[in-house]
Amino acid sequence: MRTAETYVTQNMMQFCYTCDDAGFCETEEACRTCWTDNGVWNVADEAGAQETINLLHAYYE
Repeated sequence: MRTAETYVTQNMMQFCYTCDDAGFCETEEACRTCWTDNGVWNVADEAGAQETINLLHAYYE
């Protein structure tokens, strides 16, 4: 099962690896703000993904 922490870690590896300002993001909230400001993370996409995950779990349980 994936947790919110797993998604943050995955996103940090994906979005922060090449960012010159990655050292300034010291908290999860700062990272999320940075991703949103730079257009690399969309909160609506994450919510939609969770709906899909829940639907698939319902089908296969």
